[in-house]
Amino acid sequence: RQQQMMQGARSLLLIPAAARQQQGKSRRRALRALAMHTLVEAVRLLESKEISSETLVVQCYERAIEGEQELKLNAYTHICSHDRILTQARASDQRRQAGASKSSLDGVPVSIKANIAVRDLPLTAASRILHASGRDNVANINISPYDSYVTRRLLRDAGAILIGLTNMDEFGMGSWGTNSPIHGSIRNPRSDIGRNFILSAGGCM
Repeated sequence: RQQQMMQGARSLLLIPAAARQQQGKSRRRALRALAMHTLVEAVRLLESKEISSETLVVQCYERAIEGEQELKLNAYTHICSHDRILTQARASDQRRQAGASKSSLDGVPVSIKANIAVRDLPLTAASRILHASGRDNVANINISPYDSYVTRRLLRDAGAILIGLTNMDEFGMGSWGTNSPIHGSIRNPRSDIGRNFILSAGGCM
């Protein structure tokens, strides 16, 4: 009987911890789901203030890091710093609170292909020619001194927030994302091994 009482007491002690653990799992699932929204859904959630740009952007950033470090997707050639995107997201939230959003895309996270110029970021087109000394030697990467027209309109004028630059075939010469000599072939997390490269834009979405 004493043993039964002890087991019952232990069970009671475990309930709050289990509940907290379940709540934590539910929260992580909810946050992860944010990174799976379409552009239209993200805009709606931001404009209705159901979520903040900071919440959305940080979750997308964490998913990008997870994809590169844990899943080895090779989806990105460059991921912007956490501090950079956090500063931009908070500025976007302040504009929205003040009713001064730049556009419907203000605060929405985006990624851009590595052959499109973004000021002060690597412009490599996934090529050895523009990336002379390997992936991590930033000093020898071609850094763009200017924005392309599309990035100026999207990032500066409209207020979208750049998560990173995505991998591609070298100089765009290919269609399956398999010809990226520096960063490696892109993997599609939704496909089985051997069936990775099924998208014209490469395996990353």
